[in-house]
Amino acid sequence: MTKFWPFVSKLVSAFGRTERGAVAPMVALFTVVLVGVTGFSIDMGHVMWVQRQLQTAADAAALAGAVDVVSAPGNAITLATSYSATAGNKNAFLKTPVTTTAVLKCYTGVPYPACVGGGTSYNAIQVTQQVDVTMWFSQILGIKSTTVTAQATASAKGGNSTALDIMVVLDTTASMNGKDNKCAGATKNTTRLDCAKYGIQQLLFGLDPTKDRLGIIVFPGYTTSTDASSQATCSPSGSISKYDVYSATSAPYYLVAALDNTFKSSSGSTKLNSGSTVVTAVGGGSCTKGNGGLTATGGVQTYYAQAILAAETLLANDGNNASQKVIVLLSDGDANSTSMMSSALNSNPPLDVNECQQAVAAAESATSQGMWVYSVAYGAGTSGTCSTDTSNLGVTVVAGYSQTVNGMGKSACWTLQNIASDTTKFFSDDANGCIGTGGNDADVVALFKSVADSLTLPRLIPNNTT
Repeated sequence: MTKFWPFVSKLVSAFGRTERGAVAPMVALFTVVLVGVTGFSIDMGHVMWVQRQLQTAADAAALAGAVDVVSAPGNAITLATSYSATAGNKNAFLKTPVTTTAVLKCYTGVPYPACVGGGTSYNAIQVTQQVDVTMWFSQILGIKSTTVTAQATASAKGGNSTALDIMVVLDTTASMNGKDNKCAGATKNTTRLDCAKYGIQQLLFGLDPTKDRLGIIVFPGYTTSTDASSQATCSPSGSISKYDVYSATSAPYYLVAALDNTFKSSSGSTKLNSGSTVVTAVGGGSCTKGNGGLTATGGVQTYYAQAILAAETLLANDGNNASQKVIVLLSDGDANSTSMMSSALNSNPPLDVNECQQAVAAAESATSQGMWVYSVAYGAGTSGTCSTDTSNLGVTVVAGYSQTVNGMGKSACWTLQNIASDTTKFFSDDANGCIGTGGNDADVVALFKSVADSLTLPRLIPNNTT
């Protein structure tokens, strides 16, 4: 063993003397390889960075274009391109030319918004971006460039990623028995309430029962909770109550159907569940005589501030803090009821004065808590319709929130516009020149579809969707 190491040492020295002339070429060769591998790694890192940026831009472009796919398909391509990575657009990040192609799609597998095909309607947009990336170091290995492609597909507004808890506040006063021949599918016997009920069905089609819930409140309220809940059955009955300060345990009872998610069997279902309480309330149930559900008994005129407060309270206390709370109110807006209980007249302030401003204050309170408040004006007047608003309400406290409302002498249209959380959430049938800044259509069913679109958002879907 002691003689082994000297022997190895001599052998290595001899090898060094005989191979010394070949070391330099070998070092040069390994250096080229090392530089090539390192350069290739750097180039691949750059290509991966370009791929990520290009995909991000494709996602943004598809989502942007999806906003207008249904409402303005001609603008959807332009809007998508404006958010692409092509030079001069919002997500451009390379000097190298990027080509962008945006194509409108009609996918029958996307349940909402539905698309029937034939090239006349669309419910999605697909954006493809491509760029040739010049290689910096890999040209040593003969690789001059590589093509990078990114593709994204987005469904039109109508899908949602945020869970929604929606409380519909519906006018069921006697005026809702009036005829409406502008409603989708209307006949000579179609009432305004029929149209509103069918509109709510369209709203339900746009929701996802795995995440979303919907409940229904009506005004005027009922004398008992049983009377109120009967409005969600095939045999609606019960007595209307005069208006009073809201309480969950005393008349008037406004709640017809609590928040519920049984309206569809799945997010992809194209049929409503006829056994659902909410569906039955809006005329989509399995009732054998007529449509069943909500009726417009009337008899106490219109006053809805406390119905809004009821919706706000029920949403705030439902225990589901992960969802976005939403109130959707439909009314003609003429808050001018004289049918009040004595406790309402003795409240501070009395409920029979400044009734339109009270409704705005209640809605502002809900908005202050992060709720979205939508309003749908149904034949709302633009002047002289808030007859009890003879002074400014000023600062008032509603549901613990201090609100300032000054609307003396304003109209029903003004009331409903100010009930909405923002201008995008005010819809109108424009019956009396009341223009909905969020949507304007003589067909109330179309307005509810617009509300569904507004509530829900474009979302990315698989590129191989059919």
